[in-house]
Amino acid sequence: MPTVEQSIDVNVDVTMAYDQRSRFESFPRWMEGVASVDQTSDSHLHWVAKVRNEFATVKDETREWDARITEHTRDKRISRESVGGKPDEKPNAGAATFRVARRVVVPRHLPDGVGTRRRARDSERSARCGEPGGGGRSRALQGPHRSAR
Repeated sequence: MPTVEQSIDVNVDVTMAYDQRSRFESFPRWMEGVASVDQTSDSHLHWVAKVRNEFATVKDETREWDARITEHTRDKRISRESVGGKPDEKPNAGAATFRVARRVVVPRHLPDGVGTRRRARDSERSARCGEPGGGGRSRALQGPHRSAR
């Protein structure tokens, strides 16, 4: 499975960044290709993603999968991984680690693979969501929020 590692410095405190990334239902607002994410319990998610035209077999094709939240440490780290699925489905996982940063470290070259550049752009959009003046996207930080324990 291709891996993307990227660090982004955002002009918000760690708690605000953590809160934005732990609101899974808001992912479609800033994550390209994600149609919906429903948090079905404190530790489980249901994802629906739009298949890019060059990979789709039919128009407006989507893929669905379930995921388990594997780590949810307040203001530190959130991670998830797909569960179940069909034998021919590729597993997927994601994680975000939060810390006070003083500089931006962004790799210039990302490994080739399906979705790696898209994930990098999604991370950049996610980071801008919580910044003051981030195009009004800070509204993604408002509203009810569930967290795993």
